[in-house]
Amino acid sequence: MSNIRKANSIMTFHGPAQYAHQLLSRAVDTLATAPGDVRSRLLQAYSGFHPLTPDHFPEPLRKDFEWVIKQLTKREPYINNKGQVQKGSVQVTLEHMRNSSGVKIAEKLLQLHYAVDTYVNSR
Repeated sequence: MSNIRKANSIMTFHGPAQYAHQLLSRAVDTLATAPGDVRSRLLQAYSGFHPLTPDHFPEPLRKDFEWVIKQLTKREPYINNKGQVQKGSVQVTLEHMRNSSGVKIAEKLLQLHYAVDTYVNSR
């Protein structure tokens, strides 16, 4: 089997989980190094991992990812009288969130990253 074919079979096998791993790696970097409190870092991290869906994760990790998204989108977006979104639901949620709640979400993202890393690198 050629190296390209091996690489393609590995990418196909790990596709969604590998993608989740890449985006969560960036999110964890942002959470660790970006300026501001944890809520502002979560907003920046979310902008990087928002394309992920539960289907990108191995089955046992999907509920944890869904919990993160639920926590980050508890509030409705601010919509002006013209029907335009002024602030998205994540931004509004984070503006009303306690820092301690933001820390719990950041911890869950770190745990998810470790779990996906183990899954991707154990194959």
